[in-house]
Amino acid sequence: HLAQQDRSSTICKKLSFSSATTPLIFQRAVEGSVEKRQGRTLGPPGGKSMVVFVDDISMPEYNEWGDQITLEILRQLVESKGLYNLDKPGEWNAIVDLRFVGAMLRPGGGKADIPNRAKRHFHVVNVALPSVASMQQIFGSMVEAHFRPEGAEPLPDAVTAAADKLVALTVNLWDKVKQKMLPTPAKFHYIFNLRDLARVFQGIFLCPAREVLGATLGPLVRLWAHECERVFADRLVDDNDKQWFASALVKSVEGAYGKEGAAALAAGVGSSGSAPPLFVDFMRDGEEDPETGEELEAPRVYEPVPSLDDLRSRVEHKMGLFNEAHKLNAAQLVLFDDALAHFTRVSRILRTPRGSALLIGVGGSGKQSLTRLAAYVADCTLFQPAVTKSYNATSLLEDFKPLYRRAGVQGRGCALLFTDKEIKEESFLEYVNIFLNTGELPNLFPRDEYDAILGDVAAVYQKLGLAEPGREPAAEDLWAFFIDRV
Repeated sequence: HLAQQDRSSTICKKLSFSSATTPLIFQRAVEGSVEKRQGRTLGPPGGKSMVVFVDDISMPEYNEWGDQITLEILRQLVESKGLYNLDKPGEWNAIVDLRFVGAMLRPGGGKADIPNRAKRHFHVVNVALPSVASMQQIFGSMVEAHFRPEGAEPLPDAVTAAADKLVALTVNLWDKVKQKMLPTPAKFHYIFNLRDLARVFQGIFLCPAREVLGATLGPLVRLWAHECERVFADRLVDDNDKQWFASALVKSVEGAYGKEGAAALAAGVGSSGSAPPLFVDFMRDGEEDPETGEELEAPRVYEPVPSLDDLRSRVEHKMGLFNEAHKLNAAQLVLFDDALAHFTRVSRILRTPRGSALLIGVGGSGKQSLTRLAAYVADCTLFQPAVTKSYNATSLLEDFKPLYRRAGVQGRGCALLFTDKEIKEESFLEYVNIFLNTGELPNLFPRDEYDAILGDVAAVYQKLGLAEPGREPAAEDLWAFFIDRV
């Protein structure tokens, strides 16, 4: 809805709150998107009005008096059309032409409510979970577009008939997982929502149907099982939970596709006899340039691994290339079965649009080494902050700048590796949270750098044919394109 606003009169900004959002971070986010109108009155640029969407509005933490002070500054802005400047106490800035839309989880079960003083300024709407029929319509239309593309030769009947059952099958498994895998103090991250459902289909759509799935049921069932393993099972913390999930997966496939489906699933089991098939996108080599003899960029095809031995030799080959290119950070890894599986997980996440991972495990288990290797295989520039005594939030933001330019202007992949040892201040986590939610860090670029980025991005924007004929692209369009690429 926000994307459909009239750009000539309305601009939109997305903010995201977390427990570490402070009033100062909120003030700077708002001030970074307004300009001086007259005197001490500020407003959105170009005399426009601005819709501010605040996600997770109930997240800021309570202080010892039971106040959410970050919501008090938001309430002040809504109620009094301005803010007292936290950097210069006593200075009042009037801010006009702002409208706010908030979103939050339903209160209860450990989820906070927002104070009535703030809530009274909003019209409250309860958004219920979509019905099964709605989910069938949402994901069914995506499945239809992927497996029955318009104007293309139809896929084999066995594949399209099996694809038609994917949505009901996935929703059924998702429901079982939600009911059985409930959050407890030891498993507080067992929270499964609609995003997880979407991620299963996002993974399925990475695989080119015509090239990989063939004419039989087997490859599609194994692809679906692999994506469900990655989205649901990778979060589970003990063997009992994982065994329950493996049997639920088999029962779901049997229920949808009968004995043929269960046999197809078993036929793709890896050499260990218990692992589901693995899908990766780095098994192919690039062709040789006939003129220079150099190897061209390898095609990235998301496809099943023939065997764990083939995967091991492929990753060892990539590790040899990585060690030649990065002699200081050379990785001498023993690629046992679990290490290979972890490598494919990290690799898949780096390949997924907006893919981010939180790797949890004992020290020395290879989380950083595997991530460095996976970033190299995905052709990403890996960056890890070098934390010193004087490293602070400003240093972190400075480190983000070259990554933004590389990703947004050059369109090249970047991977930011951040370990618990690098979190010197709580505000680091807040900036990472804002980045993951919106892609945009408040006041990251001063005006001159902002203008230079828009100039660089304009050439790419025109080259990709995104500009309307005979019309200069607006600064907001260019910035939105830049942030989307980031």
